[in-house]
Amino acid sequence: MTNARRIYIAGPISGAGPNALDRFHQAATQLAAPDVVVLNPATLPPGLQEHQYMDICLAMLRTATDLALLDAWHLSLGAQVEYHYARKLGLPIWRYRHPGELVPKHGSLGDHTKVLNYGGSSPSQRSFIDGGIVPADVFIWGSES
Repeated sequence: MTNARRIYIAGPISGAGPNALDRFHQAATQLAAPDVVVLNPATLPPGLQEHQYMDICLAMLRTATDLALLDAWHLSLGAQVEYHYARKLGLPIWRYRHPGELVPKHGSLGDHTKVLNYGGSSPSQRSFIDGGIVPADVFIWGSES
């Protein structure tokens, strides 16, 4: 899987309520595919301090090819750090919307560009809109969160 896409999920965990980890796990399940490695910080063990989690998460982000932002990501200082670091790394940044939809997000205004599409022109090509295949010329118009 050397050519696999590696998607790091960012969003609020600390202080985000009892369902925070569930949102990460649900996104990871829906983004998983044979040609995708999902980097899910919600799988890290409990008991570390926030700065230790950030050290691990930034290392995970450095190995990513894409960043997927969960709703309310901007309310999390850690996710804000991950967002800005991903921009510095030049990673494509996407907004994850349930169920399994990734909408492009670039800069602070969210450009309206193409849907994330996996597999190029191969028959296994896939995007994450209702789990179906979407042609590369389909556009999604998203609002800024």
